[in-house]
Amino acid sequence: MKNSHEINTVPSHTSRAGKIRAAVWERDGENGISHKIMINRLFRQGDKWQRSRTFFASELPAVVQAVSSAQQWIEHRRRLLGTPDQPLPIFPMLKPAAPSSAKPLAMVTPSSSA
Repeated sequence: MKNSHEINTVPSHTSRAGKIRAAVWERDGENGISHKIMINRLFRQGDKWQRSRTFFASELPAVVQAVSSAQQWIEHRRRLLGTPDQPLPIFPMLKPAAPSSAKPLAMVTPSSSA
């Protein structure tokens, strides 16, 4: 484990789902171990691979899969390190949706007149 003044240049864990990557950085600080996650979409431009922090709607299932995998890794690390901490919140989209009779939310679009 690195001390809190060292900077990780390589993620502690990377989960992938297609071209979506969720990289997890682990840091040991004053308040214990913390984790940060960076989510990217890899794409090729010419002969070089590039990264984007924006996603197409069709890529959202892969984003959820990569983030879910990263979350599982973090929870596993916390158990291994004996740092139960607060349980990580479960993303609402990862829980099975209950059938609802509620009307869908209205879509708001920008108005052309201000």
